[in-house]
Amino acid sequence: MSHVGRVARQTAFLTVAQFTGLGISLLGTILVARALGPEGRAVYAWLVTLVGIAIQIALIAPPAVVRSVALSAPRRLPATLVLLSLAGSLLTLPLAAYVLLDGHIGPEARPHLLLAWLCVPVTATTLALTTLLQIEARVLPVLAVHVWPRIIQVAFLLYYWLQGRLDLSTAIAVFVFTAVLELVLALACLGPRIDSPKPSLELVHRITALLGAGWIASLAIFAVPRIGLIVLGSHAPLDETGLYSVALTIQEAALVGPAAFGGVLITHVGRHGWFSRSTRMRGGASVLAFSASTCAIAAAVAPEFIALTFGPSFGPSASALRVLLISVVLATLYQMCQPILFSRGRAVPIAFPSLAACGIALAVALVAVPRLGVSGAILSNLAGFTALVVLGWAFSLVELRRPAAVSKP
Repeated sequence: MSHVGRVARQTAFLTVAQFTGLGISLLGTILVARALGPEGRAVYAWLVTLVGIAIQIALIAPPAVVRSVALSAPRRLPATLVLLSLAGSLLTLPLAAYVLLDGHIGPEARPHLLLAWLCVPVTATTLALTTLLQIEARVLPVLAVHVWPRIIQVAFLLYYWLQGRLDLSTAIAVFVFTAVLELVLALACLGPRIDSPKPSLELVHRITALLGAGWIASLAIFAVPRIGLIVLGSHAPLDETGLYSVALTIQEAALVGPAAFGGVLITHVGRHGWFSRSTRMRGGASVLAFSASTCAIAAAVAPEFIALTFGPSFGPSASALRVLLISVVLATLYQMCQPILFSRGRAVPIAFPSLAACGIALAVALVAVPRLGVSGAILSNLAGFTALVVLGWAFSLVELRRPAAVSKP
């Protein structure tokens, strides 16, 4: 099979696997939204988003870094990834303390936040380990980790919903249980790859610069679309925040494809080198056209889809979603430059574009959200992704003109 065929096949496989898991979990999101209503959904989304940001903080070895390091097949990598995730979880404790003590949430929501915070070390470890399975493109293990926990999650939520007992506490408890189940399955599927239970501090020392740059880049990219929601939660009514959270949830699902594409490219370029210039141009144009057409179709059916799934009360979310889908196309364009940045391995080009995009998104949100509400959150989202593309490609073009003095980990 040609190199292009391999990239297309692996991207399609990972996208389908992750979309299947997200599609199943979307059923759970719908059940939670219907049970809690817009205001309850806003509280749930706010808690889950905050925990999601904490998970990204704990993810010191994000997937792009794991893909770069795993190419040299270093010993004791799985155990090292577990150590890094546990160490990263300690970095989230100040954030948890700040949220709990500064009055950002009411006393009734604090137990929910503490329970949800258990997902931080668990999910950070799962994400790092699952990347090893994705690199090998092992069909059954990848599907097991992405799909089976989601099926069980939806089964529990459906049971409690039919019993009329699906409240915020139950939704959070099921959320945590699903995270633990994912980790158990990831460890079971990894099996023989765990060559030693002892982490390698020497490996950590060798890749410190790559870890730092990749961690900053991953955290900033994760935060860019969610900054608007966090700021919106402090300046808008709960029902408006709940409506926007639904649009953001669907956008996050749509971003799976671009992320899978970028990850596969990083692995492929590291193993086989670059495609020819003509292949890069044709392939890039085809991927962008596919992304744009898919988003156009999603925008066209958004009102009917949201009303049918989440319920008529969430219908206004479609307007926000249509604009947010533009960011999905921008994310696709950004992922095309990821292999350039990671193959050269220089810290500043990897970290700065996403960090600057995060700062721009935050600045726009702080200025626009208090004045424009949901529209301000949308502007923050678009501004962040636009900055990501412009800066990412600017650094990539500079890197292509520099000699490739990269030390592989």
